[in-house]
Amino acid sequence: MQTAGVAVVDGQVLAALPPGVTELTWTARLDPVSELTLTASADPRVSELWTLDLSTLWHLTWHGLAPVYQREPLAQWLPQWRPRAGEQLTLELTRPLGVPGATLTFDRVAAQIAPGQRGSTVTLTLALRSSRGGNHLLPLPAGVEPLRIALDGRALPVPIAAADGTIAVELPLVPGSQQVTLTWRDPQPLGVHFTPRLPDVGQPAVNLNVRVQMPTDRWILLTTGPLLGPAVLVWGVLLVVTGLALALGRSRLTPLRTRDWLLLGVGLSVAQVWANLLIVGWLFALGAHQRQRQLHTAPTGWRLWLLHTGLAGLTLAALIALLIAIQQGLLGYPDMHIAGNDSTAHVLNWYQDRTDNALPKVEIYSLPLWVYRALMLAWALWLAVRLLNWLRWGWNAIAAPIKHEQRNDASVV
Repeated sequence: MQTAGVAVVDGQVLAALPPGVTELTWTARLDPVSELTLTASADPRVSELWTLDLSTLWHLTWHGLAPVYQREPLAQWLPQWRPRAGEQLTLELTRPLGVPGATLTFDRVAAQIAPGQRGSTVTLTLALRSSRGGNHLLPLPAGVEPLRIALDGRALPVPIAAADGTIAVELPLVPGSQQVTLTWRDPQPLGVHFTPRLPDVGQPAVNLNVRVQMPTDRWILLTTGPLLGPAVLVWGVLLVVTGLALALGRSRLTPLRTRDWLLLGVGLSVAQVWANLLIVGWLFALGAHQRQRQLHTAPTGWRLWLLHTGLAGLTLAALIALLIAIQQGLLGYPDMHIAGNDSTAHVLNWYQDRTDNALPKVEIYSLPLWVYRALMLAWALWLAVRLLNWLRWGWNAIAAPIKHEQRNDASVV
């Protein structure tokens, strides 16, 4: 008995209720046992209620009475029994044995890489949970230079490289959740093919994120890595352009052949869709009008004047669209249509749900931006030469006399 002033006679509590008192509460302690038998009072005037507050560390089985109430939804398990006079309840309590397993779990791993011409800066953030204290050894890639290590915002000593150039970070762990941030400098420069070097965390991990912040002076061509990541969609656009060039090259309404359509489409792939439709529509409108004149089906009078005015306006709009496309190609940044997992032209994001040990491997193929500008300059020079021929052909389609028409006029005279 732990409550002072409460008498116990022959293993029973002697409850004395003074006048005006309707309730008496006391606290008693039982020694831990694997089996406990409860017996209700034989006095039919006594009504009892048994409630068991059981910790989650114990497993309960009972014999005899069934509980009348167990728990509310999303509430703690509190089984209750209402025995009648003289009924018994036997409770068997066992503690489940632990099973072998890992004591360290990585709930989230986030790597941020900022590559450059002289090296890369890598920041690795680990959100981990440990069920016991100890140390966890995290080896870094060979040749890197550790800059900062923090555990829950508290700075830790930066390790020194061993004789063979390897560096291992020893993380002090305590039971519970922790967050570790490591920053290091990797001398690996940014080249045509770039693969960030990331460490092996040494434990299964979930929710892995890799983010690469590419410089603005790089032209991203292709990326590989986990499925949930960036994709360079411009190659699909160029595939469609190739198919359209093969189809448009068969038409004889314009002097453009398949090679012309292909080069024109590749250069205009960075332009807006409306600009492409406008230029193609302009060329085919001129070709259709020339075909009408050859077949003597072109309108006359004010309708012909209205048609020529429309073609002149369409020509001016197409030339403006070409100038805008050339300006975007020479002065703007190439639109490679990069999308996927919130990726942009300069920020590439990958996500992987789980891994055994190693972090996801990502690859980036890129070129200096001046290579793109040089190619666009060559395309602009080619377009300038070809555009003169197309304008001459367009003028002939509108204003130049057709010999067949002249012969018909002479015969009439």
